[in-house]
Amino acid sequence: MRYKKFFVAMLLVAILTSAASLIPPLFLQLWGREQAGLSPQRILMILGIMLLSHALGVLFVVYRERFAKEYNKQNLRGMTRAILRTDYDTLIAQGPTNLFNQAAMSVNSIYSFMTGDNIHIWSSLFVMTVSLALIAVMNPLVALILFFMVPFNYFGYQLLNRSLARRSTAMQQDTSVGFQAIISRLQQIDYLKQCPDHAPFISSLEPMLEKIYGSMARVNVFAQSVSYVFRGINTMAHSLALIYMVYLFTLKTASPLSLILFTILLPLYFDSIGVLTRVNLSRSNFDVALDFQRSLNQQAEDISKNGLSGIDSLDLDVHSLCVPGHTLPFLASAHLKKGDIARVMGKSGSGKSSFAKALLGFRALDGAHYNCMPISQISAASIREHAEYLSQEVAVIKGSLRDNLFFNKPYTPEAEAWLLQEPILQSLFESKTLDSGIHEGGANLSGGEKQKIALARALMSHQDLLVLDEVCSNIDHASAMDIYRRIDADRDSRITLIISHDELPEGLANIVLNGEETDDGAIRSPQTADSSSHHDHLP
Repeated sequence: MRYKKFFVAMLLVAILTSAASLIPPLFLQLWGREQAGLSPQRILMILGIMLLSHALGVLFVVYRERFAKEYNKQNLRGMTRAILRTDYDTLIAQGPTNLFNQAAMSVNSIYSFMTGDNIHIWSSLFVMTVSLALIAVMNPLVALILFFMVPFNYFGYQLLNRSLARRSTAMQQDTSVGFQAIISRLQQIDYLKQCPDHAPFISSLEPMLEKIYGSMARVNVFAQSVSYVFRGINTMAHSLALIYMVYLFTLKTASPLSLILFTILLPLYFDSIGVLTRVNLSRSNFDVALDFQRSLNQQAEDISKNGLSGIDSLDLDVHSLCVPGHTLPFLASAHLKKGDIARVMGKSGSGKSSFAKALLGFRALDGAHYNCMPISQISAASIREHAEYLSQEVAVIKGSLRDNLFFNKPYTPEAEAWLLQEPILQSLFESKTLDSGIHEGGANLSGGEKQKIALARALMSHQDLLVLDEVCSNIDHASAMDIYRRIDADRDSRITLIISHDELPEGLANIVLNGEETDDGAIRSPQTADSSSHHDHLP
């Protein structure tokens, strides 16, 4: 609805601007018929109308860009949301950086067409129609020739665009993949800084740079060379029409005012044709952007399944995991309820992290039930409303400590007050405040501090299920014990699963899930403690 209002307002401004540019030739033709000639007053009037035309053009730009700011933000928000809702394996395969780069380019293409060329096309048609009518009054033969320039340009650029659309799609993909590869290398800053020479690294960028700029060059060469041919033909037609009118003037079959009128109308006419051809090119990029948007929607997770009002129990009878390309044997059998802490064991590569992600709906999982309902019948979004997963890679962003604690969490003063009293953060608050800056990747934080931020962020949501994936594997013993004590302190409010290669403090886990293949191909049975027994809190 907002765009429709914007389109109508901009179309009116564009038509008024176009009309203002056509008024001088209309007056010249009228004065020529009346044989009134030009006077200083009439010249000043024409100058005033031309100034008005330019003022309207400035108004056009200002209004368009004010609208475009919110329009672009809305489109990028929508595409980012679609990326985050994309199927997990598709997201991993294509890469979030790659998809976001494509989204940013798509937003620019949509902006260019919808706020500019989609409006210019109507004002250009108006200018072309009026210009052609005025030329036809003076010389029908020239008007007929100029008329046929329209289908020549339109259908010619249609053929160009079919090929250009394919090339543009490939270019966007090459560009996004290339930049993604470069960024992934630049993120390894600790390794790169310790290297004495960066020449090998710079050399390794050559294939990515070739992919990015080679693809751009191929598309630009094709588009610009073909467009150059069309522009050349238009320029020839423009010049021939003007030469013909000069010839008629020398034969005294055309008046001076007619010649002046032609010198004004021909540029307007061919500028309008140029707009139509440019619209053809931007429409190609616009179509590519819409195709990308549709592909994101087609790859989105299914949100039409049942919802959960909470998680009271988790029943597991899992024998395998579905991962891309194959099925992985994995055994997990237990009945979990609030107060239970289950340790998930297994060799590296046995599927523990895949199992943890599957519990939150990242992938399909057979044999898991929430509140006695099969996970396959539950919306993944609904599970995530009541569950929190802490991966091995801690989510730390450049910003303040507050920004990190509320990363993708709704801010409230009450939540901030809770965080200030949160025991797991007290050691951080000895040297930092909520306004303290955190460097990119948490470069000014220890491993333990990163994990404490992640745990506090998770606990702040008071979720019913907490899944911890090797959160204490690379931190000091004291920080690990702080985290385990905090998890144990309010264990009764949630179900907790801990994936860990290291030994846990005695008495923390009351259930052990140890499902993996033995050397002879059999699957070990899980060790399960009595989950109904009383648990003393860790000291």
